[in-house]
Amino acid sequence: DKVERFSIELEKGVKSTVPHLKDCLGFIECKVVKEVDISEHSILVAQVLYAAANEKYFDEMWKKKAEPLLHVGSKFFTTLSEFFTPYEKK
Repeated sequence: DKVERFSIELEKGVKSTVPHLKDCLGFIECKVVKEVDISEHSILVAQVLYAAANEKYFDEMWKKKAEPLLHVGSKFFTTLSEFFTPYEKK
């Protein structure tokens, strides 16, 4: 369980039952309306139920101090200025 392993705090969803990361840069709550199977993958078509962005990091566009975490595949992540692999808390 990654939430427990990395001591991640969650908050209840606003319009859905799915929680989101506490103090995150932003989040989108969606409802899946269609799933299209394509070979080994699926495409999910969703309706946005609610969206929010932390004003500390977003004001019509991302502010310079925002460091969104981007997953680039496998165990690899990056921010706008750093590439890394995650490590486990000990």
